[in-house]
Amino acid sequence: MLKPSEALARNIKAARGLRGMKQEDLAVAMERLGHSTWTRTTVSEVETFGGDKKTRRVDVDELFGLALALGRSIPELLENSDRQGLDCGLGDDQSLMDPVTTNLWTRGRRRLWAHGYHDGYWLLDVQEVEP
Repeated sequence: MLKPSEALARNIKAARGLRGMKQEDLAVAMERLGHSTWTRTTVSEVETFGGDKKTRRVDVDELFGLALALGRSIPELLENSDRQGLDCGLGDDQSLMDPVTTNLWTRGRRRLWAHGYHDGYWLLDVQEVEP
């Protein structure tokens, strides 16, 4: 199971590779988009997850810039390809969201609300969104 930040890291690296961009190229593109602290090392830290390696989270403004720099939509960058689902970080086994629900949610086709916690389960309301 992946955390959202891990899915994002995988998708950034994959999108960069598909565009034939080096880490330095992405850093330069991010700098041109106003993210002056981005370097090749920053890209490496963003694309890395797990293990003992240094990792870096992405803020909302950076996510927007990455989508522009990589020619991808934000939902594409957040898409989950892990078959076990997405770990929503709620602290228990019930915090897993299956890949189909995750991807419909990130594309704006499904709405989810966590409205409580009862007997070890998060209570989620799911609503389909009309196309």
